[in-house]
Amino acid sequence: MTHEKVLKKVPEPAKDDWTDLAITLQDISENADKLTPEETVKLAMEGWYSYYIRNVYANWRTRQDDLESLLGFAKRYDNMPDLLSQLVLLSSEMHDRSIDANEDSVRLTTIHQAKGLEFPLVFVIGLAENMFPSKRAIEEDNMEEERRLFYVAVTRAKDELYLTFPKIMVQGGPPQLLKPSRFIQELSETTYEALQVGGNSYSRQY
Repeated sequence: MTHEKVLKKVPEPAKDDWTDLAITLQDISENADKLTPEETVKLAMEGWYSYYIRNVYANWRTRQDDLESLLGFAKRYDNMPDLLSQLVLLSSEMHDRSIDANEDSVRLTTIHQAKGLEFPLVFVIGLAENMFPSKRAIEEDNMEEERRLFYVAVTRAKDELYLTFPKIMVQGGPPQLLKPSRFIQELSETTYEALQVGGNSYSRQY
């Protein structure tokens, strides 16, 4: 991207920004396989875009805060494909304007995107150890953010809440038996009803 032939096609006023952007993208490309998602996002944040927003947007501090939130979001993931798939879901949710709020519908969303919203019935899925809380958070003994997200998730429900977890993980190797999240195990048995589903898994309902 910084090759002389490429630079000749870039308008003169944009050449400085183009070069800085190209260097940032090159750094990400060369190091993405060695870095965690959090480190990759941080590398992108500290590159060209951090200077760009300061020069272009009057509210650059707000945008910087959004980037910091993205950094915290990336911290939950062990690899970039998982992070990117969640960002795609988040982006799709933000731009979906086809559903009438007054009609019955099912909305698939991330916890982050659900902040500030309420729904009559909520299913929180994937509540197994090493999934939620994430394996990385457990290994680093960093439960504060994970517990906060769990609180956000369960408080989205107005009438009914279902907390579910898979008993078997088949992704990325041989099948593994999973345990329910510590966040489920910590709940008082007086606050939920245990439900069997098909004899293979169960959910807990407030």
